[in-house]
Amino acid sequence: MNEESDFISQLISQAKNNDLTESFNKEIKHGETKIQSIVPVTSKDIKGFETYTFLDDKFGDIKGIPYASNNILVGLPNSGKSLLLQDIALNVSEKNKKVLYILSEEIFNSDGKRNDINMRLTKKIETKNMNIKNISENLIVLDTVKYSQYRIWENFVNAYRDIVESKGIELVLIDSLTLLEDNRAQLKNKLLELIRYNQTHNLTSIMVNQRIVEESDNLNMSGGISLSHLVDSVFILDYKKVWSGDAQMKQDMNVKQGETVNFFRILKSRLSKYEAKYFQYTISEDGFIILLDNVGEEIN
Repeated sequence: MNEESDFISQLISQAKNNDLTESFNKEIKHGETKIQSIVPVTSKDIKGFETYTFLDDKFGDIKGIPYASNNILVGLPNSGKSLLLQDIALNVSEKNKKVLYILSEEIFNSDGKRNDINMRLTKKIETKNMNIKNISENLIVLDTVKYSQYRIWENFVNAYRDIVESKGIELVLIDSLTLLEDNRAQLKNKLLELIRYNQTHNLTSIMVNQRIVEESDNLNMSGGISLSHLVDSVFILDYKKVWSGDAQMKQDMNVKQGETVNFFRILKSRLSKYEAKYFQYTISEDGFIILLDNVGEEIN
């Protein structure tokens, strides 16, 4: 009994002396806390950042996704998330806006005959007859697969800041958040730091993440649901088998129970109004994401 009492006393003693408790026992430095108050400011018109994809007419009255927003694009592998990011990278850079495209899962330009991302982007440029000169001048790729030193956080931050601040980057695309993931806690902390930097530099970002296989059509994702609370918007580009509980999906897309369908949906946006309905999509043979109406026709 005495041993048990001693053990409990020791725990209490340690709890009183740990770092958390100690912070509440230190002398307060009065007047050093940084606080802010509401002050009259000129109203801000909500501004959109155009991606020149179907995303641009899904956010209320603005044209594009909310300006200077940080967004996660979530879904299962092979749902087309990377294809959509490629389209956005090409579209925006062709319009003479600086884009930083960060890769962590697939090599950009291999030395052999691999059908790498560079080759696939080139084919898309040719298919759409895009201005390759504009794209070459404005699209900057940071390949952390080929150059693995950038997977070290300090090196990545240095390269990220250098490119953003020296090149005047307006849009950041990250494929994917596995780049930041040492463990779940580290992923959250690193993402929070990245978002803080983006907000202070007025950067718009879209970051790819995987959803948990057992979950579907909700805010849960790899790294935990807390990631969805850090960002401004969450988009889903995914596929699933329609079941009895998918009444809204059946109505929005005119699909039947038992069908396996590709669907796009905006789950949240705290910076603007958004259209929350389900949209069916298909992936074309040349790798473009195409929305369909509720009778299966392409939406122009």
